[in-house]
Amino acid sequence: MELVVAGIVLFNPDIDRLRKNIDAIINQVKAIIVFDNGSSNIKSIKKGLVDYPNIEFLCEKKNVGIAAALNRIFNYAIKSLHADYVLTLDQDTVCPESLINEYLKFYNRDVGIYSPRIKDINADVYLEDDNDHSEVTAIKECITSASLTSVIAWHSVNGFDETMFIDNVDFDFCNRIRKKGFEIYRINSVFVNHELGHIRTYKTPFGNILVKNHSAFRKYYIARNIIYMSRKDNSSLFIAYLKVIKQLILVVAFESDKIKKIQSILKGMQDGQKAIIVEKWH
Repeated sequence: MELVVAGIVLFNPDIDRLRKNIDAIINQVKAIIVFDNGSSNIKSIKKGLVDYPNIEFLCEKKNVGIAAALNRIFNYAIKSLHADYVLTLDQDTVCPESLINEYLKFYNRDVGIYSPRIKDINADVYLEDDNDHSEVTAIKECITSASLTSVIAWHSVNGFDETMFIDNVDFDFCNRIRKKGFEIYRINSVFVNHELGHIRTYKTPFGNILVKNHSAFRKYYIARNIIYMSRKDNSSLFIAYLKVIKQLILVVAFESDKIKKIQSILKGMQDGQKAIIVEKWH
């Protein structure tokens, strides 16, 4: 039997929502590793979790980024808990009670990540093809939340790229493990609600457009990492820049705080071009 633990990265979480998250998964895994990424409400977090069994609490005084936090969770899961798989969760993700059992029905050592179907709770839309009626779909990439990852796959690429800090960290990881020969399976019987930014849908003559309304802070890293990933992959920088230009257009057309977000995107483009590519995450 494969040993599964869960890992949750926290940053100023809503305590009630976090407890619902833990309640939903605690009986499905051997233990839960909670990594706090410099939350200002750390005392409330510790108080809210004090009555739970099998909680391993890791803490940083500052925000070290999602990639570093995930790597700390995996390292602890492997060295201290001898885990075979780690279920990664956002702080507000509430999983179905059958999640792990559904995943492990399709156990295969060649699968690096098992992932669910994701529904955005703001836009009320699924983030993938609604017309797929198969039990399992091999996909190119998935988000980290509610994904079950093999520690062997994680080891094979030296974990998540900490240079990226946040945004596209999961897609970069997916790309690298697939290059190592691992599959990514979406288990279509598993549905998880998720909040991807603050998505709103706008009707245009060209069809519906989903706008994620990320903060200026997030816009910076999205732009930076699009360019950075293109350089890592030796893929078309022209296409990467087109993706960033699309971000700029959406901000100008639909979002608030336009000037700050535009400045952040432009700075992200510049820094993505200059960012050092670390060999172990290449």
